[in-house]
Amino acid sequence: MYNVKLSEDGTKVLNKSILESETDNGGKVNLTSGLDVLTGFGGSIISIDHSAKAVYVAKPFDDGITNMVAYDISDWRAPATGGGQFTIGGLNFSGLTTDTSVTIGNKTATITSVTGKRIAGIF
Repeated sequence: MYNVKLSEDGTKVLNKSILESETDNGGKVNLTSGLDVLTGFGGSIISIDHSAKAVYVAKPFDDGITNMVAYDISDWRAPATGGGQFTIGGLNFSGLTTDTSVTIGNKTATITSVTGKRIAGIF
């Protein structure tokens, strides 16, 4: 896995580096050296390394992000009758309230909580 920086128009690779995460002792580990790699909330990438008996997490970090950005949504499928719960992970949600409108597949959701990095609700 690589961390890739694209040109502003997204057509050229400006920089490419192996995706790494810092360890507790300040070292770095290649996230692809683990047993499994999966995604977590807020755009994080999780690597499970059985031989090292460790779990490594790489979180997105971009000083240039000043606006609200959503990285993921979990449990967005629900029965046709409604009642499905979801969580949107991202950054800069702090200014939002539970009066915020979220629409999923032409259906407006009810927001149950908002934090700086999560919007939770039912649709």
